[in-house]
Amino acid sequence: MGAGIATSYTLLPLLDQLIARPKGATIYIIDKSDDFFCGLAYGKRSGKSVLLINSLRSFMPDTHRAEFKVWLDTNKATLRAQFAKDGGDLANKWLSVNKEAINQGLWDDLYIPRFFFGNYIKEEVSKRITKINTIPTISLIQISKEIITVHKNQFGYTINFEDSTELSCDVAVLSVGSMPNKKLLSIATEQDISKNKIYINNLYQPDLNTNIRR
Repeated sequence: MGAGIATSYTLLPLLDQLIARPKGATIYIIDKSDDFFCGLAYGKRSGKSVLLINSLRSFMPDTHRAEFKVWLDTNKATLRAQFAKDGGDLANKWLSVNKEAINQGLWDDLYIPRFFFGNYIKEEVSKRITKINTIPTISLIQISKEIITVHKNQFGYTINFEDSTELSCDVAVLSVGSMPNKKLLSIATEQDISKNKIYINNLYQPDLNTNIRR
C-alpha cells in the first residue's frame, strides 16, 4: 500500500525471487496516484526541474549507485533533452556547467535532477513486471485508489477504499512516504473565491507543472 520508492525497493528482490522460483501468488500494488514506483519526490508530480538535495555519492550506497551510473551513461542523451525541455534557463545552465562531468561519466559529485532516479527505478521495476506477466501462476495488479482504512481479520487483512470498495489479502505491506495534504480552506470558502483568483488545494495534484501553468 503506497507505491513509491520504498515499495520499489521492496518489490525488486521479491519479484526477482518469484521470477527465479515461480509460485502461485496475486500481488496488489496500491497507490492513490497513478504515478507508480517513483514516489512524490522522483515522479511526474514534482516536475523535472528539481535537483537532489545532496550529491549522488551521498544519495545511494555503492552497489546501487554503480548500477545507476551505468544506466545514466546509457540514457544521458535522452535525460539531457528532457531536462533542457522542462527545466528552463536554470536547467540549461546546469547542463552547461556539468557538461564535461556528464560526458566523462563522473556522476558521483553531481546534484542530479531527481527525475533521473525516478525514471531509473520505474524502469527497473517495470522490467521485472514484464517478466512476471509471462508466468501464468502469478498475477500482479496495480490499483489507483486512496485507502481509507486497513483492518486485520482472522484470514488476513481487509483494505477499504474511498469509493466504498474493499479488498481482502493474506499479507499487507504498508509503505507511507509523504504526509497527508493539509487542506487550507473549507469547500464553502473555496466556492467563495472570486473568478480572478486561483486556489490550489494540493500543489502536487495532478502535478507541479500543471499547477504552475494554472
